[in-house]
Amino acid sequence: MSECVERHVANLSDAYKSVLLMHDADGLTSEEIARLLQLPLTTVKMRLHRARRQLHAALNNACSFGRDDRGVFICEPKPDDT
Repeated sequence: MSECVERHVANLSDAYKSVLLMHDADGLTSEEIARLLQLPLTTVKMRLHRARRQLHAALNNACSFGRDDRGVFICEPKPDDT
């Protein structure tokens, strides 16, 4: 699953990718990110929201989600229509 997510995170703009990774991967708060990047808190929150929305849309377009026979969450690429 992480390879799939990483591939789609890499396609986000640098501005969105940085706040998403700092918040979700590094565990920083929005306030800490705002201080580090010298941005208004509202800008950080907006970028985080938009990054998650874009990532969600990309994953829904490219992946099928389910559970395997052990109940483990899985993500598989959807077949190309080309």
